[in-house]
Amino acid sequence: MKKIVTLVLIAASLFIVNPIYATATYKRWQTINVPNVCTFQIPPTMEIQAGSYKAMMDSLNTDFGWGKNEMVAQQKGLNNMEKKAQALYARVIVNANPIDSDSNSLRLGDTLQFSKSDLMEIERILKDVLVEGFRLQKQKTGETIRLVNWRGTKVVSINNIDCVLTTYTRQLENNPIVVVYAYAFFNNTVTNNVTISYREKDKSIWETDLNQKIIKTFNFVKH
Repeated sequence: MKKIVTLVLIAASLFIVNPIYATATYKRWQTINVPNVCTFQIPPTMEIQAGSYKAMMDSLNTDFGWGKNEMVAQQKGLNNMEKKAQALYARVIVNANPIDSDSNSLRLGDTLQFSKSDLMEIERILKDVLVEGFRLQKQKTGETIRLVNWRGTKVVSINNIDCVLTTYTRQLENNPIVVVYAYAFFNNTVTNNVTISYREKDKSIWETDLNQKIIKTFNFVKH
């Protein structure tokens, strides 16, 4: 039960990072530092959300339990509203969600052992919270977000670190369908969430760099 409660808190998603596992590094990629959270890299096709565009997005976003966004990477050129960038969609969102901790808390690097029934309950809760978040977003912006396909929740290993991965597709109004990969790393007093998303039709552009390479560059501050 404690494991389920801990996982529910995922949904309720200048320090020196001490390496505790081998991360990937890529030449000509930019290294991003999120203070007291992590470092990671982004390819030349992406940029960190900043300036007036960030201010606009912050005003529209609804925090429905995934935690405050610490850093957002997006397709390059969007900060300047370049036409080419506006024709694409790609995001890497990083946040750290504080949780209550004790001697039994899951720590970065712990082996995650959840029963089938645990994972089914986790999936049910996360899905309900996600749909409720879409409802709240519509109340705030007037735009409808639809859950197209729930692909499930499972334990995966990234750089030999166990985490929980939830995958689904969603659609904003009549825009192209977006595929979402939401990773949750348990780190004692926080859950480190990394959410990677891009349009399904642009899979050939983003899949390798975002969901195969970027996720392996993350190096979290150990709590």
